[in-house]
Amino acid sequence: MKTYQTLLLTIVILAVSCNQSAQDVAQEQQKWDEIMAVHDEVMPKMSDINRLSEDLTARVSTPDSIQMEEQKIIRNHIQGLTNAENGMMDWMGNVRQLDDVRAETDHAGVMKYLDEEKKKVDELKQQMLQSIESAETYVKNNK
Repeated sequence: MKTYQTLLLTIVILAVSCNQSAQDVAQEQQKWDEIMAVHDEVMPKMSDINRLSEDLTARVSTPDSIQMEEQKIIRNHIQGLTNAENGMMDWMGNVRQLDDVRAETDHAGVMKYLDEEKKKVDELKQQMLQSIESAETYVKNNK
């Protein structure tokens, strides 16, 4: 009878630990999917950044027709767009794949890393959207 109880207890412990592990994996995957959803949402905006940068660069490349103050404004918009694009490219180059993070740390470490990456990608999204909106407004008002 004692062997049966020990075996049953072992099975229960394994089942609970496996279930927790499955819950951890699901939680990590959900956070990863949230991060990738933000990435996937803003990546198409890279074409907007390129289009606006080209438009503004063309405007500033004819300095005789634009006052110095106006050139400064245009260059600031170009810099904002460039910073947003570079930020996203850097993030994409540095973000570690979920399986790699899992191999190096426990669940708490994985979640901490994913929370940090979510914050970064959310900030990049805002930077991209703000720089695009600002440049589009300028272009629209200065045709």
